[in-house]
Amino acid sequence: MDMNHYYCLREPAHEIRLLDLLPATASGGLNGRVRRFSIGSTPTFVSVSHVWGDKKADRAMSLESGCGIRNLQISHNLESFLINMLCHTPETLPQIWEGSERLPMWIDMVCIDQVDNREKALQIPLMRDIYSKASSVVVWIHEYDSYLRYAFQYLRRIGRQGPGEEALFDPMGWDAIRRLLGCEWFHRRWVIQESVLPKNAIFLSGSDSISMNELFRGINMAISALLARPRPTKKLKPGNTGELRPIRVLRELRQAMETEQDRFGLFWLMEHLRFTRATFAHDQIYSLLGVCNAQEAAATSIRYDLEPEEIYKRSAMLHADIHGPSWVPNWHSQKLRRCLGLSDTGHQREFFNASSAIPFNPSFKGKQLTVSGVLVDRIRSIGDFCPRDRAFDFSDADSDLYQQYLDFWMTPVDEPAPYSDAVSRAETFVRTLSLLGIYLEPVPSPDDIPTIFYSWCSGSSLCKRLEAYGFKPKSNGRGPEQKTFIRMKRLASWDPFITVNGYMGLGRNGALIGDEIWLIGGCSTPVLLSSSVDSPSRYEVKGEVFLDGFMFQDQFAKTTHRNSLIERIVLI
Repeated sequence: MDMNHYYCLREPAHEIRLLDLLPATASGGLNGRVRRFSIGSTPTFVSVSHVWGDKKADRAMSLESGCGIRNLQISHNLESFLINMLCHTPETLPQIWEGSERLPMWIDMVCIDQVDNREKALQIPLMRDIYSKASSVVVWIHEYDSYLRYAFQYLRRIGRQGPGEEALFDPMGWDAIRRLLGCEWFHRRWVIQESVLPKNAIFLSGSDSISMNELFRGINMAISALLARPRPTKKLKPGNTGELRPIRVLRELRQAMETEQDRFGLFWLMEHLRFTRATFAHDQIYSLLGVCNAQEAAATSIRYDLEPEEIYKRSAMLHADIHGPSWVPNWHSQKLRRCLGLSDTGHQREFFNASSAIPFNPSFKGKQLTVSGVLVDRIRSIGDFCPRDRAFDFSDADSDLYQQYLDFWMTPVDEPAPYSDAVSRAETFVRTLSLLGIYLEPVPSPDDIPTIFYSWCSGSSLCKRLEAYGFKPKSNGRGPEQKTFIRMKRLASWDPFITVNGYMGLGRNGALIGDEIWLIGGCSTPVLLSSSVDSPSRYEVKGEVFLDGFMFQDQFAKTTHRNSLIERIVLI
């Protein structure tokens, strides 16, 4: 028998299996054949992107190979996909056919021995090549209902409209899109590389299909219709473009990968893809190796035998060697928040550069990281008026929450006073409350923030109190012509504080009175640290800080801290 039919891989670092879907067995069961190929000499094939699901692989298919016929356990989701494939002809789904022959498929659940961690460790680095070589990827959305059916129809229809045609807002269409993007596939981390790398992609749900380009065009038109809907409709049908983040990230990554293949750092991807999940904690990192830059991908060892925390630590050390420090975040946690200074894929990696004047010379010893830094200040008081369940109140400039911010931050302290007058304090209030617009896309110039903020809150009780302090927008800002909306709901994940020296600022949830604000060499923003009880030079990392006047190198150079002693401290 031809050796290419053997199921066992002789060189798993250089070979892959492909699945030929065959007619059903005599008993009506799924039937297939696997063949082995060198990664450099594969026939034309399609890849499949699907969600395994949380249930056990309790279905089976008959699989022929050079080792004989065996029953392979597969998931219910994969079973439904393969049955669906048997129903398609070259006319209904031409992407999976070449002439009258159905193309072989690469499906991770079938083509990688999932119980062999050694094989997985050697096959995962090949995924960049596998998905790049695939003629198409078929994305299987295993859910199917009337909303999803309408979503496909609506997106195809609206996507066909010409550039000059105005798309009318369709409330049912918007709900259908939200239902589609709420499907599990859009929130799984492995599917990122599966859909970004192939040349062509088609989404399949039940009997409906839509190409990825049609999906992108339809989403763009739907966003335009949402933003242009009349004011009465906005009140009756609330909606925001943040709900479309999963598809926007896919589009931006796919576009960028076409021009700059090795652009993305691993941690940059980890940060932007926090909304995605992986069943195994290790895969928070491994699932992105196909789309991160080649240097980090090649230097990352696949080790399922190690604890996830050790994998995170090794990745952090590798990142520090290549890009600069980021000390062991728990990427499997659902409590992580989006970092400052990171925006869409068209934005620079670093927006803030607070510590550029401080040497970057970290050293590792066991679980400890020693860094260089300058102590800026300590937290004296923290506002406790920001319940997390009131995030939507931040969209209303008349909310009583803003009055509490004003009362907390705008009451001058006797001594010391870092702000020269009420106007200076009000301008700092605006820059801090808006986080300098870092969550806007694209990120505006800091000079434009006062005008944008003023436009957003104009006529509100918040604006009237700021005007009473003498605040007014800068005349050199472009303001509303560039951006008129500030994503204030982000404030729900920040705690307002006042420092010992009287500065107002924002810290991540969990900040405590007495916590210290440091500029650490290599970190783009100030960092909040909590001193160890056992040793004053050992610190627990609390997270990033927004402290106006300390976010950029040229600002730091103007402060009294510019000649401060640079200390070596240990992060534990």
